[in-house]
Amino acid sequence: MNGLKKTVIGALISLRILPHIYAFRNPLKTYEFRELFKDVEFSRDDTVLDIGCGTGWQTVLIGRKCGKIIGIDIFDKDLAIANFINERMRGRANCEIRKTRIEDAGFADGFFDKVLSICVIEHIPNYTEVLQEAYRTLKKGGRLIITVDSLGNIDDAGARERHRKEYAVEKYFTREELESLLKKTGFRDIEVYPIFKSNYAVELFLKRLDSSVRYGFINSLAQEYKLEREERKCRNAKTGVFLAAKCRK
Repeated sequence: MNGLKKTVIGALISLRILPHIYAFRNPLKTYEFRELFKDVEFSRDDTVLDIGCGTGWQTVLIGRKCGKIIGIDIFDKDLAIANFINERMRGRANCEIRKTRIEDAGFADGFFDKVLSICVIEHIPNYTEVLQEAYRTLKKGGRLIITVDSLGNIDDAGARERHRKEYAVEKYFTREELESLLKKTGFRDIEVYPIFKSNYAVELFLKRLDSSVRYGFINSLAQEYKLEREERKCRNAKTGVFLAAKCRK
């Protein structure tokens, strides 16, 4: 029983607590993280790439589950935070942070078991080339797991334009566009689905866009629980603020 309790507590900390600590108490990002990886299994044999790792919080959390993960980005400020977090996790995650673009990184063909990218592709002008590089560097049967901005359920043109300018968005994807792009790149077993479908999710998203709101730790947990409940109520919705995609080479 003690072993079972430790397993349950460890899973709870990994899935619920640590994301809130490392994601700077952002309930939207912690929910996105859990939703994206809830059915993804990592093994100690996996070599993983995180494209656009940013501050690296999701990189080190995945690094706790896989054999090795490499996070890449080009922004010094974010990379400094990523390296700091990685140092704090030393010995608990096999994580390497590099300043590079994927097209300049020189990774070998079929090097990675999984390639991840969390809300990054839409900010890159040459996103088609980035996806082609992800495909090239994946092993046969390897998985691509990504989210992208869609804003499919946000009708406020002013809010969309503010978001596009503030976050340098090159492309808002529709479900059909993302499926078509992944298929043309060569991926198979493609699954694309919306995240943040509920009115409550839209409310939280717009609130963060209009201000620099920050949640306390307990409040962040509470907001995510409420968000999870509201999302379940509209599980069949066709559009969302983000889109998630999972596919194989």
